[in-house]
Amino acid sequence: MRAFVRLMVTAVAVAIAVGLSACSSTPEPEPELPEGAITVQQNVPTPVEGGELVAYNISADSAWLSVVPTGETARKQEVRVGDTVEVGEAEFTVHAIDAGSDDQAAPGAGSGQVVVVPVTG
Repeated sequence: MRAFVRLMVTAVAVAIAVGLSACSSTPEPEPELPEGAITVQQNVPTPVEGGELVAYNISADSAWLSVVPTGETARKQEVRVGDTVEVGEAEFTVHAIDAGSDDQAAPGAGSGQVVVVPVTG
């Protein structure tokens, strides 16, 4: 009987150790962004050269931007990675879109983001 109890205790200990090791994971490193990249957080007006951008309705492969050139009326534009956005005289390329996760968002905000990079040249 003692051998059986020892075997069961060992089996439970191994199961707990395996379960705990599966739960612990190291976070993935943040990808490096190109020089001059600007992260536009969902629903947060973000100043950029020429005005400001607001990202909303972000999904895995597209997002909507409210483009507000300084002194002009806002316009909306659906964007995907690689698209160009004009803000006044400035141009930006959409580098990345991340829909985020609702459980990461503060109340009234979203955790999604759009990364834009100024077009130089």
